[in-house]
Amino acid sequence: MQKRLVSIEQCVGSALSHDLTRIIPGQVKETAFKKGHVVRENDLPLLKDMGRRNLYVLTLGADDLHENVAAAQLARMMSGQGLVIGEAAEGKVNLTAGRNGLLKVNAKALASLNAVNDLAVSTLHTNTPCQKGELVAAAKIVPLVVSRGALERAKNICARMGLILEVKPFLPLQVGAVITGSEIVSGRVRDGFDLAVRPRLAAYGASLLDKVQVGDDPARIAEAIAAFAGRGADMVLVTGGLSVDPDDRTRLGVRKVGARQVFYGTPVLPGAMFLYALLGSVPVLGLPACVFYNHRTVFDLLLPRFMAGERPTRAQIWALGHGGLCRLCDECDFPRCSFGKGGPRQRQAARSKP
Repeated sequence: MQKRLVSIEQCVGSALSHDLTRIIPGQVKETAFKKGHVVRENDLPLLKDMGRRNLYVLTLGADDLHENVAAAQLARMMSGQGLVIGEAAEGKVNLTAGRNGLLKVNAKALASLNAVNDLAVSTLHTNTPCQKGELVAAAKIVPLVVSRGALERAKNICARMGLILEVKPFLPLQVGAVITGSEIVSGRVRDGFDLAVRPRLAAYGASLLDKVQVGDDPARIAEAIAAFAGRGADMVLVTGGLSVDPDDRTRLGVRKVGARQVFYGTPVLPGAMFLYALLGSVPVLGLPACVFYNHRTVFDLLLPRFMAGERPTRAQIWALGHGGLCRLCDECDFPRCSFGKGGPRQRQAARSKP
């Protein structure tokens, strides 16, 4: 890379080596052209108005890449499906979600990519639910010019370790709801499903196949689960709460229908009593009572993953303990908070409940 002084007419097609400021006394003081800007023919009149007749420009060597060119290449090589790659500017390319879905980040590959000198990639946390058009990542080239070798190393990392990120689409699942509890069937306690659970399903594009109240009889619970599976439900939710009692009706009903329990109990608070079982390939989720009176629970961490077609493993559930403590803020800003992410709180203004 070389920096040389040439006339502005000779600058066309070359990159500026520094910012150029335009000043109109008493009216304007602004950066008219930023460092790295590639001069165009239609820039010449403004440059002359600014009193510029000669400029310092960059001449790239055979092994050099301008920051915008390199950033665009980096963004393309690291991106999977469901992402929209923006235009490069000042050595940075923003990546936005091209659809509603679940952001997946290959954290190990990301760390390896950021270990390459002069490259910087920032993302949201993996498993963050995102909306179409939402900013999810940015690829940045730190200096004005970077070596082709750095991009080649990044390319090799992506080839060896896989894509850095993608947005998996939420699937249009059909969900059956089994409402347990004699107090609900008798009308003594109001069923909170429509208020607490149905909006969560709708937010991810799921449809409620049907909702049935069955009381506390494990046989009726089992029959209802089996009936939903027979009707083509993609997922069955069993609500009414779970307990540590050995004769817990929900667990007995799930066991009676022949579903295989994947896990019962999570290191997430609220949500320690969450139940996940599989009836064939159909997830059966037992929702703890906290779902009905807490803003956010383990259900909010796992529902997006089920909606994206994933089946969490026991090891993945165990890992949720890091960051799995909800702060129970008066003003909930999930998923922009640390809940379920293991990272620092981003919004310090919210207060925790006593």
